[in-house]
Amino acid sequence: MKRKVLRSPLWFALAGSLAGLFAGLTLGVLLLALLDAPAITMAPSQPPERYDVHVSVEEHYINRIMVEGSGDVTRGVRLVAGHLDLRTGELVDFQTQIKLGPLEPVVVGTLGFRVSASHSLEIVLLEAKMGRLNLTRLVPQQALEGVNRDIERQILDRVGSTGMQLFHVSTEDDALHLYLRAAE
Repeated sequence: MKRKVLRSPLWFALAGSLAGLFAGLTLGVLLLALLDAPAITMAPSQPPERYDVHVSVEEHYINRIMVEGSGDVTRGVRLVAGHLDLRTGELVDFQTQIKLGPLEPVVVGTLGFRVSASHSLEIVLLEAKMGRLNLTRLVPQQALEGVNRDIERQILDRVGSTGMQLFHVSTEDDALHLYLRAAE
């Protein structure tokens, strides 16, 4: 009995395509499993009874400065469009469209506000997704540090260096509230 050996380029191309498809699917599933980060939660807090200065920042203003000041934050990545939606519990949902070469993917996620140990406003990335791909672990902390520095600078520009310290932050559906008191 004589065996026929298949040496046609078509069979090699078909076998290579199937092997590449299988490898791509396997790597994709592994990547999704590795990047699936557990959700971070933030407990909502009540505004304080005693404070010296109350700063209220409207949502439309935050949206405007986010798009105008995006060059400082997104080094190497151009922001095409963006929108923030404040919600109660010191949380803000965001949706941004970025330019990555010829692509313009949309990234959605959630940020949290809190007061740092040095009495400055700190933004924490709770979740970031592009489609079904969870990007939370891929966002470098340095990106948020730039945002935090910019916010600190804007607070100092508005309130001034009067010896006030931020000690509480809260959000409503349309405003971010910062509570300051004299440094002790």
